[in-house]
Amino acid sequence: MRVIAGEFRSRRLKSIPGDATRPTPDRLRETLFDILAPRIEGATFLDGYAGTGTVGIEALSRGAAHAFFLERQRAAIETIRENLAALREIVVPTPTGAQVPLGQLARIETVHAPMGIKSEAAVPNAWIYVDVKGIDIGAYVAAGSGNQLFRMARISPLRVYINVPQAVADLVKLGAEGDLSLKEFPGRTFPARETNTAVAINPISRALEVELQIPNESGELFPGAYAQVTLKLTGQTGLYTVPANALLFRAEGAAVGVVHSDGKVEIRKITITLDQGDTLQIAGGLSETDQVIVNPTDSLADGMRVNVLGPKQPASAQSPSSNG
Repeated sequence: MRVIAGEFRSRRLKSIPGDATRPTPDRLRETLFDILAPRIEGATFLDGYAGTGTVGIEALSRGAAHAFFLERQRAAIETIRENLAALREIVVPTPTGAQVPLGQLARIETVHAPMGIKSEAAVPNAWIYVDVKGIDIGAYVAAGSGNQLFRMARISPLRVYINVPQAVADLVKLGAEGDLSLKEFPGRTFPARETNTAVAINPISRALEVELQIPNESGELFPGAYAQVTLKLTGQTGLYTVPANALLFRAEGAAVGVVHSDGKVEIRKITITLDQGDTLQIAGGLSETDQVIVNPTDSLADGMRVNVLGPKQPASAQSPSSNG
């Protein structure tokens, strides 16, 4: 076997002894890299089921910035190490213009999926999640069968997708900040930043899909986990929160009692967008200056006159009584 093109062109590579591993033929590798050519330069390359490591070494030869070799067979791992050792001292250029030995660009991992791998010097704080799907060791995989062998995802930064209601979708701006919280981490929040939106309202959910990115340098946040996101919106949202015990049920629909400055009551119809149990999120019918009646009686009606009680004064602030 040999390297087909790039910095190590025509370099001979060692094969794994025995018939347990079938190396990727030169013609197939050449076809693969013809397809990947626009993406190889400066990329981080993952050679899954690495075998002899020829595919990953080919990627490094063609300009990849770093390569990970995933393998579990001892004989294959030793062969990859020997092939890299033969090229380790060769100095190659990096995308930043620096000249470094090949040995600094390659890393070998023994895998038991699902797993996560973290780079050290090569790609600082970059986590990659790998999970083998629907295939057993030793199973025959026909070329072009379309069977999924494994999936991988970079989880640092971690991407989070949320649906923002249509009522406030116009307030979502690129770069908006938010906080993510999980039950597994009580008392902690993780900072998030909006990076993209669908730029369209989903006709079924009536919501805007928003993508957030969260730094995950420690790798403690797992993909697929359930979390709560608080998005910090800018501008006037038009949403207000009132206690659930302020709600009145009328024939016209949900309403609350509002007290005007002259002490008269107005029964005002409201639009509830979210029932949070002890509080209600209101999208229409109220303003910031409205005084809402809590625990109203069923007999409350328009035009009734009420007295608004101010906050109680603490005992120390009350006037002392006279004993004389």
